[in-house]
Amino acid sequence: MSGARDMKGAGDPPPVTEARPVHPAHPPLPAWACALMADPRYELLGKPNNQQQNWLHANPSGERVDTRYYVDRARRTLSAITCFGREAEGRPGIAHGGAIATVLDDVSGTTGWLTGMPVVSLNLNIDFRAYVPTNVWVLVVGRVTEVNGRKISVGCTITTPAEGAGDEQAETLHAEARGLFLHVK
Repeated sequence: MSGARDMKGAGDPPPVTEARPVHPAHPPLPAWACALMADPRYELLGKPNNQQQNWLHANPSGERVDTRYYVDRARRTLSAITCFGREAEGRPGIAHGGAIATVLDDVSGTTGWLTGMPVVSLNLNIDFRAYVPTNVWVLVVGRVTEVNGRKISVGCTITTPAEGAGDEQAETLHAEARGLFLHVK
């Protein structure tokens, strides 16, 4: 899955200027997502060039997985505002582990591209911490942690951020991933 995004040259994803509307089956975007989208450090990333063949991004019903990728180039960080829909369920109301792994692989691999090099996955280790509910917006964040020659290490998390300083709900960590990616020439 990594390397599927049309990057228009190494490290240069296509800019997108307008946000997609939220699918009617999904809840409205939470305040933390709107704040991230408005943050000038982040740039909206376009859809991959193979969208129609890609399970994650080809979403004709809108009820599989809705992701919006935002990149902070200075920090080599990618943030994906994500909602797992009913077509990504395992048990009722809970996202399937395979769908979660697919999102973690795609976000991690796309993050690896932020080094300016196209990459493929060598290894991805996932620790599931708490179930990911469906029809709830979560934040998937990928960070480049190390570049060693052609090998790029990426760390990735899925969380449900707390809504604010006075909010009783603390951030929930759903999953963590550590990936090793290889620059392909």
